[in-house]
Amino acid sequence: MPPISHRLQIKVGPDILNRIQIPEVHHGSKLSCIPDRCTHKKILSDYVDKIEENISKPKGLLLFGEFASGKSSCAAICLKASAFRGIIGFWIRAVNIPKYQIEKTIFDDEMTVIERALSVPILVIDELIIRDEVKYTEEVLEFLVRSRIDDKLCTIITTNHAPAYIEKKFPALLSALKEAVLPIKVTGHNFRDKIAEELT
Repeated sequence: MPPISHRLQIKVGPDILNRIQIPEVHHGSKLSCIPDRCTHKKILSDYVDKIEENISKPKGLLLFGEFASGKSSCAAICLKASAFRGIIGFWIRAVNIPKYQIEKTIFDDEMTVIERALSVPILVIDELIIRDEVKYTEEVLEFLVRSRIDDKLCTIITTNHAPAYIEKKFPALLSALKEAVLPIKVTGHNFRDKIAEELT
């Protein structure tokens, strides 16, 4: 694989977005959808501007905040920015990870979904939800995050939970995340309404 800095910019069309498995609702996500009043916009913009460097470090993100605040769209912006630079990542919903692990769900002819999630240079784990009665999800997620840390791969996670709550409920997971991600609170607007407005 060529050094990241030597890769060419490519057109990011539906075929690439579908291979990355970004949900269609987030295909139109872009920085201009975030109002300037939102404090996370500048942080995200700086992160995207240096996406190749952040992937190579690796330096991931923990995007947390209320429902419909735009966490998943922010994650999609990062994946689209990396794809534009020829770095193809992957999107996976946290709730599906145990099923993919148990059923060995196939991604393509060469690998399973979990193998794909373990190997891509940048991975989004979307909608992390911690429930007291379900521990297996967190255990599999911790394995995935720690494996990616060991392999020096970039991980972005979206969640409604603040870091303090994750630490209280699942300290082992937060310990792993501290090594891999920068926490960013996403707040200030309804991203879904903004995207819908731009598409009409």
